[in-house]
Amino acid sequence: MELKLVSKREGQRAAFFPQAEVCVSDHIRIEKRSIALHRAIADRIRTNPRLMEKARENLQKYLDQFAQENRPLPKSLSEWQDILTNRSLEAVLEFLVSSGETAGRLRQSSPFAGILTPKERWKIYEAYRPGAYYPSRRQYHPR
Repeated sequence: MELKLVSKREGQRAAFFPQAEVCVSDHIRIEKRSIALHRAIADRIRTNPRLMEKARENLQKYLDQFAQENRPLPKSLSEWQDILTNRSLEAVLEFLVSSGETAGRLRQSSPFAGILTPKERWKIYEAYRPGAYYPSRRQYHPR
């Protein structure tokens, strides 16, 4: 068994929050999964640029739904509308896989649903499930 010296504060934190490492790491894992999904989407669109219309159609459905329900438009939809309207195809595809804060936030409300098949999506999800992503790490199980 390997012993590791930790400060009293670290030891106390680990005792009270044993899942903290998992939570922080899972945010990273989920962000990397999102980038992987959008990288596959970008690759698909590069081979068939007409698929951008699917994203525009999805966005328009979302916009119409908010208008029909007389609800205020979320900022993310306005941002996607601006991106899909005013940027070149290549600039949109680069944005999809960007590690920037805005790209990460907007990927959470992506209008690119339906570009990948369910099988393609699940293959990426499987690659980023905790057991696959952290193969050597002991899983946290609350008592």
